[in-house]
Amino acid sequence: MHENDPGAPADADLPARVRWSSGFVGRHPQLKAIHDVLSGDTSPAVLVITGGPGIGKSSLVAKYAHLHRNAYPGGIFWTGPFRQHPPEDFLSRFHLDLARVATEKFGLDVRGTSLTRLRQVVADRLSATRALVVIDDLPLDLPPSVLDQLLIPSGQVATMLTSRVEKPTWWAPSMELGGLTPHDSLELFSAAKVAMAGRNRETVLRFTERCSGLPFVLHSAAKAIGDGLEVRALDCRPHEVATTVRAELDGLAPATLAVLHVAAALAPVPVPTRLISEVLGLTAEPPMPPFTDMADGGWQVHDVALAVLRRDPARLATFAFRAEPVVLDWLTQDRGGHRGFLIQHAEAVAEWPVRHRIRLLRPTADAYELWGDLAAAGEIRARILTIRPDDPEDLVAAARVELGCGLQTEAVRHAGKAAELADTDHRVRLRAKLIAARALDELGRYAEAEHEFWDAHAPSAGEDVADEEGFRLVLATAVAHRLRGRPADAAALLEPVVDDPRRDFAEILLKAKLEWARALHLTGRPRKARAVADEVVDAYRTAGRGWHADCVEARTVHAEAVLELDLSELRPAAPSWEWSAGALRELKAGYAEDHGRDHPLTLAAAVRADRALLAHGQPRRALAALIATERTIGRVLEGDHPLRCRARHGMALAHGMLREFERQADLLDSILEPQIRLLGVCHPETIETHLDLAIALVLSGRDTGDREVALVETAERGLAGTGASVAKLSAKVMTANWVARLPKPVLSLIVTHDRNP
Repeated sequence: MHENDPGAPADADLPARVRWSSGFVGRHPQLKAIHDVLSGDTSPAVLVITGGPGIGKSSLVAKYAHLHRNAYPGGIFWTGPFRQHPPEDFLSRFHLDLARVATEKFGLDVRGTSLTRLRQVVADRLSATRALVVIDDLPLDLPPSVLDQLLIPSGQVATMLTSRVEKPTWWAPSMELGGLTPHDSLELFSAAKVAMAGRNRETVLRFTERCSGLPFVLHSAAKAIGDGLEVRALDCRPHEVATTVRAELDGLAPATLAVLHVAAALAPVPVPTRLISEVLGLTAEPPMPPFTDMADGGWQVHDVALAVLRRDPARLATFAFRAEPVVLDWLTQDRGGHRGFLIQHAEAVAEWPVRHRIRLLRPTADAYELWGDLAAAGEIRARILTIRPDDPEDLVAAARVELGCGLQTEAVRHAGKAAELADTDHRVRLRAKLIAARALDELGRYAEAEHEFWDAHAPSAGEDVADEEGFRLVLATAVAHRLRGRPADAAALLEPVVDDPRRDFAEILLKAKLEWARALHLTGRPRKARAVADEVVDAYRTAGRGWHADCVEARTVHAEAVLELDLSELRPAAPSWEWSAGALRELKAGYAEDHGRDHPLTLAAAVRADRALLAHGQPRRALAALIATERTIGRVLEGDHPLRCRARHGMALAHGMLREFERQADLLDSILEPQIRLLGVCHPETIETHLDLAIALVLSGRDTGDREVALVETAERGLAGTGASVAKLSAKVMTANWVARLPKPVLSLIVTHDRNP
């Protein structure tokens, strides 16, 4: 296939770093070896290029991508560089950059999408044709486990990574890049119009050996000769990268050097040329300086040059001071596109002693939160609080992010402090107390939440909702009702406001409809729940955001409602466990055939069918089936989903039947907190987990103090809070009470006797 083949991506669609891969010479064996690896039968097709600074790793990858662009009709996607970010920040930066690529290349709105789901979204777009993803300049000391979180999960995607790690411990194959060969260096100088014969040839070969074939040094020397330097002067020319860079920087005109200083004061990512012009007060775009490549989003300065420039922090601080108002203006006005890079520039400027550090960091944290990277947003919020620890609005924002990250205790502390400091600002105080109440609810501390907030501020059904803030309060109150086992109250609260045609609060309205669908399902109205869940799914799909977490959750609610309806139509005249298990297996198979094995409807049926094996006295078979289903749920639905908790509870029951009580207790302990947070302490599934865990802890023989009794007492309170009698759970409460209160010596004797008949 030739370059003009219609299957190859046009040059305009290539990353700028690939389009501008000029000046490259040699490396023919390496280029062939790369293509052999990436086009082979190994799946996934991954290769790590390693080597020291200035050795030409990124240039090699860019040249390979340009030469073989016809092999990747699905496109070539460039992310990075990332080396100057610490390992703990790397995934957040990669998440941001991958979101940028998805937005720019596919026109997708990926706000609020986790990295795991974002990778799957990109994989779906690249499932039909071969594509190449470049992850440039990975940070040092990156744990091997991180590699699996970078790859796009598609057999059509090849991945190239570059790193300075000498001997990577990652599982992927690697290629260590050395200096240019003598033949390649002669080709490089020939391209600079230097006659390669006689003494010139010998001088170039001596210099190549002295600098170990470093392309950065050789390119600099060839350019100098092209500009008039005599070849014999190479014998006195610096041969280390840093020394070469320093010598060239010292010879630059002040205006050119100022451009590089601006870039060095910002983040080590592409810098928009218009931004540089505004910082320097120029009316026209400055000429492209040396040590710079074209990249998507602006100019990318070589990291070896940045490292040398940053040895003079006092000078860079003056340029950071000049850059501050420009970056702040771009950030607040959302100018110039490439917002992901701009966010990083704002963070970098905020590292310097500038006047408006807080004003730079706040929109940066907001942006991370908008993109769904709550961990990164939390880090920025923490920095803000170290600078200004007593600002109520900053404390509220930090508490909101902490709640989203599952840090409920920290959210309660910061929200409580904000409420104390915001006595005169009623709206901020109300927001703070609401966040604290939601966090307390997720911790199962309902009495505290009611005393601090719900008793005084919870709206009643039918109250007028004037604005979006009031609408959010209604939604939060509905969640509080559900967590307390009152789904009918939640449905009654939501129905009038959600069905009001005047409501147009975009995504928050969809969240309210999803919560309404949950409440309808829990109150025994599966048909209506299915219809409302369908509205949510259709809205997200119409907007091109079918992968959004709330859309996936709505599909799950829809699946549960459909399953309830289908089961209600399949009840036999003479109920039997065997018939029920068979019906569930048939439903599972039918859903898998119609919708696929990963569809939420199939997964919901699978959990029920797998758990039915326990009633047939087949714990080993049930355990194997549930383990497989639980893994699929974890991959498809992400995180601590109620359906995953249900599968793990079934696994725990299987271990209990096999008398593996310690493993049973561990599994039940792992789902208790997620169930309290997601379902509430009054939900039957949460109550049952409390009781089963109490019994398992006793039977395992662990010394847990009085935890078993506390678990049973919590379950009793939860059962009383449901306002309904559940015969199965009431009987289990009695059993758990009896087991938990047996004297330890008596229980030990019983269990020992039972295990050794």
